Amino acid sequence: MLEPCFDDLPTVDLLDYLVPGVLGQKGNLLKAVRLWVMLRSLYGDLAVTLPDEEGWFSNAQWRDAFLQPTHRPKTLQQWLFEQPAVNEPQWRQGFAKRYGGLDLDISLAPFQVDDRTLRNDFATLEKLGWLQSSGTGGQRRYCKVSERPELPWAVPSAERTSTHFIPNDLSSVVDHFPEPINGTQRFILDVEYIISQSVSRQVDRLLQSLKQIWQQTPVPPVRLIYRSIRYYEAEFEIITYPVCIYYFQRAPYLFAFGQTPQQLDAGDPEFPNWYDYRLDRILDLQPLNWQDALLPKTWGARSRGSSAKQIPKRFAEKNACLSSARSGCGFGCGDSSADRTPAAAI
Repeated sequence: MLEPCFDDLPTVDLLDYLVPGVLGQKGNLLKAVRLWVMLRSLYGDLAVTLPDEEGWFSNAQWRDAFLQPTHRPKTLQQWLFEQPAVNEPQWRQGFAKRYGGLDLDISLAPFQVDDRTLRNDFATLEKLGWLQSSGTGGQRRYCKVSERPELPWAVPSAERTSTHFIPNDLSSVVDHFPEPINGTQRFILDVEYIISQSVSRQVDRLLQSLKQIWQQTPVPPVRLIYRSIRYYEAEFEIITYPVCIYYFQRAPYLFAFGQTPQQLDAGDPEFPNWYDYRLDRILDLQPLNWQDALLPKTWGARSRGSSAKQIPKRFAEKNACLSSARSGCGFGCGDSSADRTPAAAI
């Protein structure tokens, strides 16, 4: 199988594509550089030899093959700038132009992380289209792709500047002020949420997966990896029951009933509750089944059958909350609002 070549330099644009958001925020630059190095190890100059299992490998097999003692302690400074092709002053200038005067600690080592973080990194590369996957949990395997994903800045400029997202009531204003007048921008549009094309494709894939999940009888629980805004870009591995999509302030959210970032952060993941997950923040989503060993014991499903009648009542009844939501009661407590409280929880 032919493989794409990855020889991209760690520009600010590339790192921002790998981890959308502010690279100066906690952990973002570390993760972005880690993903860039991982791509080099899979498709570029740092390529490693992986077990020949018809092209499939686990993240643990990659870890054992790549993370040599010399790699773990290497700092951001070493990974980014110990290459003739990367000019450190120019890189810093580009970073400052985009993100302002954020302080960068380039003495940190991006690969001083645990296995859970590496699993999340592989899930991110899959969502970006750089890997294919098979299996779940400890049986999850990855395979390289034969075609390189399209980078956002490689899209033709006419497509990037399309204004198809502008509502009708704004179109006349935009028509009058499409360009600056005498060098001065006289029309400014402030929107709460517009996602990039690459992230939009990721959201479309999630919506298609959820549609297939909801067509099953019974609807299964899911395992998702979520990067939470409320927890400063921390990533959580969450088991939950998907209920519906809710469009709020120009962003689609998945309302679900199960584990939440708050409970995991507090060390109390057993008792389910409502949470709303912004779709572009979901890095990975995989269906489970009601007998899966990953399910919390308090959910009371693993010892039962898989028919719709045997799903725990508190989960099966959550679909009834859709009518309550349509009548305006609202529910959920998550990344769409820090102040709203669940209207239906046990």
